[in-house]
Order: sequence, then structure tokens, then C-alpha cells
Amino acid sequence: LSAFANADGGELFIGVDDLGAGKFRWSGFLHPEEANGHIQALEQLFPLGSFFKYSFIRRGSSGSLVLHVEIEKTQDVKV
Repeated sequence: LSAFANADGGELFIGVDDLGAGKFRWSGFLHPEEANGHIQALEQLFPLGSFFKYSFIRRGSSGSLVLHVEIEKTQDVKV
């Protein structure tokens, strides 16, 4: 996240496993509350929700959720 904020920004999908060779697996969360630890970590790095936005993406009508995080470029150096 720091690298995204210190560069041009970027996106992170929490709940998608990288299997290598361009293959991915959607693992996700059954309930949004299961991602609270990730959101709390974001809040520590970017207080008051500045420089990041998050949303959930659902796979199908009854599928699991992936946490989609958009990180904006910032003038503040993040470590």
C-alpha cells in the first residue's frame, strides 16, 4: 500500500489468490465483517480514510466478497 501511495496509486484486491502463471482464485469473505482487520490496518496507515477508498465486490448472487481497495497518490511519504 505504501508503494502505491508513494508512486502513482493503485488497486488491491483482498480475497483473490495469485496461483502464478496468470491464474487467480477467488477466495474472498463470506461476510463483510470478516474483512474488518484489513480495513483497520488501512485506517492506521491512512487515518480518517484519506488517500484510499474501499468497496466490496460480490461474485454472483450468493458468492463470497472481495475487498477492493483503491489507493491514491499522496505527497506524504508512507512507510
